[in-house]
Amino acid sequence: MKTVEVWIYGALLAISVALAWGTWKDEEPASKGDVVLFDPGPDGVVKVEWDGERNAATLEVSGSGDDADVWVTAGRKKRIVVEKEGDDDDSAPAAADAEAETVVEDKPEVERTYGPPDFLAFPGSQQAINLVGQYSPFKALRKFDQLTDEDLAAMGLAEPKGRLVLQGSGDRAIELEVGDKAYGSSDTYVRPVGGSSVYLVSSKDLGPLRSASSSLRDRDPLGFEPTATAAATVTAGAGQQVAVKHEGRHDKDNSYWLPTDSEERDAVIDGLMKAVLGLKVAAYLKDEDQPAEPTLEPVISVVFTDEAGQSMGQLEVARTIDDRRSRDDDVVYRYFARSHRLRGSWANVSRSSAEEVSDALEGVLSR
Repeated sequence: MKTVEVWIYGALLAISVALAWGTWKDEEPASKGDVVLFDPGPDGVVKVEWDGERNAATLEVSGSGDDADVWVTAGRKKRIVVEKEGDDDDSAPAAADAEAETVVEDKPEVERTYGPPDFLAFPGSQQAINLVGQYSPFKALRKFDQLTDEDLAAMGLAEPKGRLVLQGSGDRAIELEVGDKAYGSSDTYVRPVGGSSVYLVSSKDLGPLRSASSSLRDRDPLGFEPTATAAATVTAGAGQQVAVKHEGRHDKDNSYWLPTDSEERDAVIDGLMKAVLGLKVAAYLKDEDQPAEPTLEPVISVVFTDEAGQSMGQLEVARTIDDRRSRDDDVVYRYFARSHRLRGSWANVSRSSAEEVSDALEGVLSR
């Protein structure tokens, strides 16, 4: 009996697949290959807004080319489960089988919706920069014209699943409705709002936006390569200052730091600066989670300059007592960093890496 059922289910599955494939193949595009869906102009895309079923994100672009920088505000939407109201029908006939002793109650149907996103802001990674570049211009894989209402429903555009807005130079902008993924792939159907044509866009153009809160996050608080900075001024929390310079910086593996008034290698200074430049963000913080300034104890501040003596930005590290982990005989700190790239907001850095900076600084000051 089970063998017969397996054959029946298998046949039904094969028929369903064949029908779905046939429907997809029947969607004859007006054109194939790269189709320019949106040309943002000479400055490229300057802003991207994404609102999907489960997440939302905004990418703000400054600069261009190698100097491009992206600031991301992204968040996942909280899932809300609502029990559907069923039909109360007291007139349902009693069970015909008088010997039946067990009544199986149907589980209530639920409807899953999503509430507002829980936003977090952070500098975008190289993937974010690459993604913005893909929209300049934005090319589609296929274009579909003369579609029926049934076609639009099959593409998920009768009730769009999301929205994508791209803003370019001047008043150049496009707003797209986002439909379903194409059968057998992650490529997605989109349609300009108010337009009649539908476009199939690559998964690489929308995939990163669907996971923007994690995939587009960069953990570098500085935003430049260590070899790009030629000198720095280090200020300890107590106010002592040390001026240092970066020698051999064009050879990343063999560069080193030393005091500006010395020509001899200095392992202590070199260790401090490499620990500072190695700091990474462990967690970005919402506005309401920012530490109160009076509770912070400054650890170190470093102002970086380039070869021409121009400022490249500042990095500050501070700490506050972690009341949850501290004991009477063992004080544990939480460490924070802020910089020009973090737009003046504090972010958590790992305790181990921050303590490495603190210990190296003590070694410099104690000489």
